[in-house]
Amino acid sequence: KSQSLDNKSSDLRDDLLNNIKNKYQSKKQKESHSNQIQVNLSSEKSQNLLSDLKHQYQTKKQSQSKNLQQNQEEIRYAEQKRQQKRKLLTRKAETWLENLDPSSDEGFWFEEFAASYSSKLEAAI
Repeated sequence: KSQSLDNKSSDLRDDLLNNIKNKYQSKKQKESHSNQIQVNLSSEKSQNLLSDLKHQYQTKKQSQSKNLQQNQEEIRYAEQKRQQKRKLLTRKAETWLENLDPSSDEGFWFEEFAASYSSKLEAAI
């Protein structure tokens, strides 16, 4: 009778232990699955963030490239205008020098004025 009681008690203990073990393993599997889902979501968020950052970088790079190109065009245009203005001033100065009478008061004054320049043309400009 005592042994039968011990066997029942042992069986009951084993059943309880198995039941606890099964609950623990089931809970652990659910947590593992939940963690895997979180890892997958986290990985997906990281991929989306990386994709967004790449897109922002490309957009910024394209904008900077466009701005650089516009700046270069503006510089080229300003340089062309400066050269055109210089040519026009040079032509006007050459014409003025051709018509200048060196023996006139204006011619005498210009000779003194032009002495501090590298050439009479530069002084006339």
